Amino acid sequence: MQVRTAIKKLRSTGEITSKSSNKNTVFIVNNYDLYQGSNKQNNEPVTSKQQTDNIQITTTKESKEVKKDINKTMCKADASELFERLWKLYPLKRGKGKVSEAKKKQLLDIGYEQMEKAIDRYKADLAKDDWRKPQNGSTFFNSGYLDYLDGNYEKPKAVVKKQTNNQFHNFEERDYDYDELEKQLFKRQIGG
Repeated sequence: MQVRTAIKKLRSTGEITSKSSNKNTVFIVNNYDLYQGSNKQNNEPVTSKQQTDNIQITTTKESKEVKKDINKTMCKADASELFERLWKLYPLKRGKGKVSEAKKKQLLDIGYEQMEKAIDRYKADLAKDDWRKPQNGSTFFNSGYLDYLDGNYEKPKAVVKKQTNNQFHNFEERDYDYDELEKQLFKRQIGG
């Protein structure tokens, strides 16, 4: 938050300008030479070289930190944008705020195509079983999608139902040989 505030203030005072693309933002320091001052030193060459090296090290560290902050911001924005696209595909839109930023970044690592496949597979499984209800979106995006990714997904086996002629129940009827059972019973009674 402090970086954004500082950048906003520098923009408003005209000290910096920026150019944004879909991957990053480049900040340009206006009147850069005014802020540098003169680097002319009356010291011996060893001391001036040491100071130059120190300035370069500091500048490199600062630029790495700025790049890291920009990457975090861009990664978070990309993750949020991907999550919004995936959320539109999901059938039950509940609990959107319960999906953490870390989970959104994991979704970004997985990618849109994989997640789109996972959602389509989940919808197909729901359509096969009319008794199932969809999970809340937060449940699916926090962990439910894992079973539907390419590496984990197993196609459900088709269940073949035997047609029953009985209109009163859905149970399979047993197929007995009543004559054979009657013979066995009769032998037990007589033979002891």
